[in-house]
Amino acid sequence: MKHVIELEGKWFGDDGEELKHIPKTRKVEHLLNSAGEVVAKRCGGLCGEMLPLDNFRICNRGFAKRQSYCVKCKSVSSKAHEQGLNIYGGEKRPIKPRSKRVFDEKGKCIRKKCPMCEVWKDRCEYRIDLCNQADGLSTQCISCKNLIARRGRERNPEKYKTYGHNRRAKEKALPGELSDEQWKATLDFFGDACALTGESDGLHLEHAIPIAIGQGGTVDWNCYPLVSSLNASKSASNLFEWAGGRDDVDKPKFNRLITFLADKCGLTVDEYRAFYYWCFANPRLTVEEIEADGDVDSLTLWKRSRT
Repeated sequence: MKHVIELEGKWFGDDGEELKHIPKTRKVEHLLNSAGEVVAKRCGGLCGEMLPLDNFRICNRGFAKRQSYCVKCKSVSSKAHEQGLNIYGGEKRPIKPRSKRVFDEKGKCIRKKCPMCEVWKDRCEYRIDLCNQADGLSTQCISCKNLIARRGRERNPEKYKTYGHNRRAKEKALPGELSDEQWKATLDFFGDACALTGESDGLHLEHAIPIAIGQGGTVDWNCYPLVSSLNASKSASNLFEWAGGRDDVDKPKFNRLITFLADKCGLTVDEYRAFYYWCFANPRLTVEEIEADGDVDSLTLWKRSRT
C-alpha cells in the first residue's frame, strides 16, 4: 500500500478497501484493514500525516514495530540534531545533569539524589517508573512530585481537574475533550455550587453517565458539579434511580440538572432519559469493546440505534 485517502470522514487504501480508523486514545492514531492489521499510522513528526507503514523505518519497540517519525521527518530531525537544533530549527533545551545514584551488587538502584530538593533518599522514597531505564524510579522523590502537583492545583485548580478527568476517559478509550472554558461555564450555570444541593464546599466534577460502564466520557454534555459526599454515594449508579432514593437531593434542582444535561445533548428530557437508560443497557466493559465502535461517541451510537 502506497497511499491512504480520507473521503467524508472515511479512510480508504489505494486499492479501494475501506479501512477502520482508530483514534488516538492510549495508542497512536492508526488504520486497520479488514484482517485487523495495522496498515497506516499518524506520523509523530512535523508532517503529522496519516501514512502507510512502509513510510516508517522498522523499530521493534515502536507501535506496529515502526518508528514514530516517518522517513522524511526522521531525516529532518537527524539533520537538525547534527546542527545542535531541535526539529523546529530552534535551540535545544539544555540537557539536565544525570541524577546521582547508588547501586547494589545486583545493579539495583538503592539510593538516589533528587534533582529538585538535592537530598539523597532511599529507593522507597521514589515512585516506580519503568519508563526510566536508568533506575526504574521517578525522576523526583515522592515529596517533590507531590509539591509539583500541589503547585499546579493552586495555580489553576479547574485546569488540573479537567486534565485528570480527560486523561482518565482517554485511558478507557472514551472521549476526553472537556475544556477549562466549558467546565467554567458549567460551574457558572450552577453558581459555583453543587447541582443537587446548592453547597459550595467540596465540589467534585461528576460524570452523569459513569465512565465505568464504558459510555459517555469527559465531555461538556456529561459533566456537572457535585458535592463530595454525594459523589462518593453515587459512584457508578444510575443517576435517575440513585437520586430517586435519597431525601437529601433537592427535587427541583434535580429536574434543573436533567434539563441542563438534555439541552447540552440537544435532546428533550424524555429523549435524554431514554438515551441515559440505553447507555446502562449497553455497557462496554473493555477498551477493546469501545475501540471496536471506532471514533463514535455514545450519543451518536444511541441515535443510530433508533434508525
